[in-house]
Parts: sequence; structure tokens; C-alpha cells
Amino acid sequence: MNVLKEYYPLYTEDYFIADLWGGRAGARSYAMSQRALYNLLHKENSRAFFLRQTHATIYTSCWQDLKDRIAEYEEFHGVSLAGVIEITDNEHGNNSAKNLLNGNSIKTKGFKVSSGNQTASLKSLAGVTDIYIEEADEVEKEDFDKLLLSLRKKGADIRVLRAFNPPEKDHHIWLDYKLTKVSNEVLTEIVLKHSRKNRSEVEQIVKQNNKPYYLAVPKRKNHLSIQNTFINNYQNLNETALELYEKYLEDDFHYFCTTILGLIPDKGGHSVYNDYDDIENHSDRVVQPNDVLHIGMDFNVTNMSAIIHVHEGDSDYAVAELTGIFDTFSMCEKIKELYGGHSIVIYPDASGQNRKTSGKSDFDIIRQYKYVIRTGVSNPAVRDRVNEVNTAFREKKYYVNRFTCPVYSESLKKQKYKNGEPDKKEGYDHTNDAGGYYITKKGKTIKISSGGARTRG
Repeated sequence: MNVLKEYYPLYTEDYFIADLWGGRAGARSYAMSQRALYNLLHKENSRAFFLRQTHATIYTSCWQDLKDRIAEYEEFHGVSLAGVIEITDNEHGNNSAKNLLNGNSIKTKGFKVSSGNQTASLKSLAGVTDIYIEEADEVEKEDFDKLLLSLRKKGADIRVLRAFNPPEKDHHIWLDYKLTKVSNEVLTEIVLKHSRKNRSEVEQIVKQNNKPYYLAVPKRKNHLSIQNTFINNYQNLNETALELYEKYLEDDFHYFCTTILGLIPDKGGHSVYNDYDDIENHSDRVVQPNDVLHIGMDFNVTNMSAIIHVHEGDSDYAVAELTGIFDTFSMCEKIKELYGGHSIVIYPDASGQNRKTSGKSDFDIIRQYKYVIRTGVSNPAVRDRVNEVNTAFREKKYYVNRFTCPVYSESLKKQKYKNGEPDKKEGYDHTNDAGGYYITKKGKTIKISSGGARTRG
């Protein structure tokens, strides 16, 4: 097997828990599934489980990785494992792999039965010898503690491998670690190893940063910690990926530190809008008579959102919100009811210009209400939108009235990155997208009048 040297300790060290963590493209999932295959083939009396917080996520992650490692093993060694490993391929249920020669096995299980709160029984793990947990930061402390209590087979060589992107410093994973704050000098050296920029450029970027990061060392001897970044997997990355990482360094240093370098962030560290502060970026500004209202709008059937802004001086102010609106007709009616005496400019999701089955697009409906639409052929890239909004918060050019925009303010604080992208499962994206459409489209895009004609605005 072609094992990356950084992961040799998984085969040579004695440990109870081994944590594989760090930045993106650190080959953690690869290393974990590779170790699982090795144990399946060669370890004596191995009874293993792949675990994740919810079982349904295992098939497309851990289980697919295991199948890939089997195929690679066959190619690398020029052998077939068809008569050695019997493996199932169930997309929507439990899976298992069994070594027909030595009886070793791997099965799948979730800490939760589904995406709900019902905890799965861990009784079947009583005789387990090997546990592989991907996205271990998602696992709740109570569930992990129950797992440890179930690992009680006397005389067994029990190993627990956890792979994760580093969560915030107050996460329960770090209770078994000693955390040390990273100085600017150390941070500069870390960045230099992962960038093509010269020292003076990096020092300037680090100097402008105002967020703390931490490194971690295990407290116990039987706890192995392997922290990796893309630099350890450099030979397997294409030039486009490397250029993208460099762009993150330039555009969003905090994202680069937490997601690419895998440094441990402070509280709120993985927030998408990490430059938003509900105190520093708060304003008591509200809608006033004669205000021109600039409304960012996100289309979602039964859950539309709109963030109402005013522009004053060189700053923008989010002064009101409309959330949980059923459809575009209802949204336009609500705007008319509340703000009928104002000039209205809408900055919508560009997908709203697509025709619906009714024959009318969302844009057609907005035009019926004589509102001006400001948009482009397509939305800006998500990364560009996030960067522009964060920059506006950081430069104190964008303010949110947290009392009149409570949902928006809370969503800005709580939306996190998931697998390198803003998470949409928690529902915080709707208001954030709506606000972002205004910030990124104002003054740059095509203006569509109420009559449908396009002019440059």
C-alpha cells in the first residue's frame, strides 16, 4: 500500500485514539479508509465499524472511500480481492465488508438513527476492536462518551480513528488537548510554508489580522495526533487548486487560516461572515419617510426573504427584514403594504428571471408592481459575494439594525462553512443571500425598469 509518510504513525505507534485533522486536502479520509482496509486484510480478529453522526451520510463518504481503496490496492499490487473480501453496496441502508479468509469485518453505524434526535443503540459495538469516525467534530460529546463506555472487550487491541476539520477552541474534542495561542511570528512561518508570497507580503497580511488561532497537543500518551494540510498532499493537487488556495490567502485570510491551514479558531471561527460583529456593525437606523429602499431578495417557495436597505453617505444600512414569506406575489404585496410610499429598487437572485410553469417568472411578478430590478445575467460567485460582504463589515461600511433585522443578524452570526462551502442545511442562508445580493449588485449591474427595458445603472 502506498501510505503517505505523515500517516506512518498509524501503523507504527501504539495508541487508543488517533486524530487526523487539519486543513483541506490533507488526505485524512484517504488515510483512514486505507488503514481500515489494511486492518481488514491483515489484523488479527478485527471487528470494525465506520461511524458518523447520522448513518445516511456514510455511504457517499466512508463507504465509497473504502471501495476506492480496494480498487487501488488491487491495481497497486496486481491482485484481485474478489475472492477475499465480500462487500455490500447499499446506498440507503447498512453496509458490511467481510474478509472471507480470516473473518475480519467492517460494518456501518450512525450515532443517530436519522437526521433527528433519536440515538442509535451502541450495544452491537461491545466487541468492536476498530472504530473509524469521519467528521468527528459533528459528533456530540454525550454520544462519544457513550461510545467509549461501550469499548470494553478485555484483551482487545482497540483503536479509535477520528478525522475532522478543526472546530472552534471550545469544542469538546479539545478537552483532551492543551491549546496554545499562535503568535504572529509563528503564524507568519506557517503561512510562508503554504504560500508563494515573499516574507514581507505575508508579514503585512498577518499584521492586518485581528483574530486568534491555536495549535493543539494531546494531554495523554496513548492519544496520537496527526495534523496535515495540503502541503503534505502536494503531489496529488493540480495547479488550479493551488492557485485557488493562494486566492483565499489574499481575499479571506481568516478562511485561509481555519479551512486551508486547519488552525483552531476562536469562538465563531468558522462563521461564513466572520467580520460581522452585532455590536460594532449595529446601527439604530430605521426606515424614514422619503428613503429610497434597496431590497435584496432571495427566492424560496414558502420561505422567501428580503432585506431592506438604505444607502447614506458611503455606507449601507440594513434597516428591516421580511422573512418566511410564502411566494413572490405575497412578498410584493407585503412590500407594497409596508413601504408603498417609497421608491423601491429590488436586487434579486438572478435565477428569478427564469420562467415558471405558470408562464411568469419572479421578475415578471416584481415588474407588475412597478419596482425597479437591478441584477445581472447570473449571480456573482458565492466566494466573491461572501468576501465583499465581509469586507464591507470589516471596513465599517455596512451596518445592520439587529433589533429590526433579528433573523438576519442571527443568521450572519451562525452560518458556518461545511466542506468548504457555506452551509445551507441550517436555514441561515436565506437572509444572508438576500443581503449579499444587494451589497454585491448595487451600482454594478443591469437595471431593469418596471416596463422591462434594460439600462445601465
